[in-house]
Amino acid sequence: MDIKRYSWSFNEDTEVWGSGTFDTIADCMEDAEKERDLMADDCIEPPNAVFIGENIPFEPYVDAEDVLETLEEQAGERCGEVGYDWDAGDPKKTHELEELSNTLTTAVREWLCKYGYEPGIYSIENITKHPLPPYVKLSGAYKRLHAGLDFANGPDMTSNYFPRKENQ
Repeated sequence: MDIKRYSWSFNEDTEVWGSGTFDTIADCMEDAEKERDLMADDCIEPPNAVFIGENIPFEPYVDAEDVLETLEEQAGERCGEVGYDWDAGDPKKTHELEELSNTLTTAVREWLCKYGYEPGIYSIENITKHPLPPYVKLSGAYKRLHAGLDFANGPDMTSNYFPRKENQ
């Protein structure tokens, strides 16, 4: 059984998820919250959600039909009309094409491994949105709201969370 790995991003549609890889969704949430806290410290409006997706490793696959088509094109370019008439396989014989695809795929993967060219890349799939604790902007700075504070009717100014200004 493969171990699942995850990545996170504040933007679901980004091409590159540069957050790294994590063992659990909880680890992604923790890292995203740390990054968001840094954004707030720099007075950048923190996002209210993080997107977490499963890392699906890229596994090279060689399609026999593509390879044979390339060989047929090479034959035509090299040998002229007679080369274009050459059929390098019968697309109706799927078992033969499957065998060739598997053989070529195995050979290419072994070669990549032997010389250290394994891809080590992945796509991000099964993306889910996870809300993050809200922030509020006070005096030009972003402050994280803590559980139990009710801001629907305004902040509780007696709370230790928001320092009170003493009369001078």
